[in-house]
Amino acid sequence: MSEFQRWTLAGVYTLSALALNACGGGSDGGSGPAGSDASVPDQGIVDDAALLPDLSMEEATLAEVTAFCQDRATALCTWAKGCVGDGVRTSVLGLPGATIETCVERNAAACLDDATDRLERGTMAFEPERIPNCIDRLNRTPCNPGTATEWVHDWREYVASQCNRVVAGTVEIDGDCERATDCNTAHVLCATGHCRESLPNDLLRDCEATGRSEGDQNVDAECPGGACVQLDSNTNEKVGICSIDCAADQQLCPPGAACLTGTGSTGAPSFYCTRICERDADCDNGFPCLLLNPGTADTTRHCWVFHD
Repeated sequence: MSEFQRWTLAGVYTLSALALNACGGGSDGGSGPAGSDASVPDQGIVDDAALLPDLSMEEATLAEVTAFCQDRATALCTWAKGCVGDGVRTSVLGLPGATIETCVERNAAACLDDATDRLERGTMAFEPERIPNCIDRLNRTPCNPGTATEWVHDWREYVASQCNRVVAGTVEIDGDCERATDCNTAHVLCATGHCRESLPNDLLRDCEATGRSEGDQNVDAECPGGACVQLDSNTNEKVGICSIDCAADQQLCPPGAACLTGTGSTGAPSFYCTRICERDADCDNGFPCLLLNPGTADTTRHCWVFHD
């Protein structure tokens, strides 16, 4: 049996086992379907190693992760697209695909791609005991009409809090990393190739944003947090400011920073960190300290730019 065949069979078996559990199958001694062989002993669910003795531990883990990614994507996309038929919610949450089927396919593929890469590099810790609670909470996520901000709140509560540690990282603080998911401590960055806590100065660097309106986030590997926020035309002659995407968790922002909600050219909310300040001296790199919402009850000042 080839390596590909063993991996594929393992994935099919794992999915079948999950389906059996979901349908109430198991070792309760109940009668099988008509024509089944009654002489077969009732052994319940047989583990992968017994079924496929030549399956390596890595392949068995990947088979389980494949099933998890598929089940998670199915529950997630069904919830997101079932709440609003026009797909607005999936756009806000960054889920791909115009249909549930496409969303599931692409979301599961991204999940598996991340896990496969980290499994090969030895930076993945799989905790399958967390799966039932993750999927259960996703299946019970409320379909509140609400605002886009409330949708993201539900996303954080039901997805990030319950599911993000199923396929966790193994790299300690200061250890080498290639992506943030390598790190075993929540709310850290993979900056300059190392896992580390985010710092206020991570939010005060210039970057070359290419968005169409203020608030658009651009992927930028030169920024410690990997995000460059578009700035409107301003007297400070700055195009973009490095930031951190805090949509998944506000704690990704460093101490002394805020997670703001803006609306870019897509009309969907964008969540990014800004450094809070009291005076210009608190800001570096030529960014002034100012009110972002003058004339309102919000008196918090941020390191930002003066608009033209």
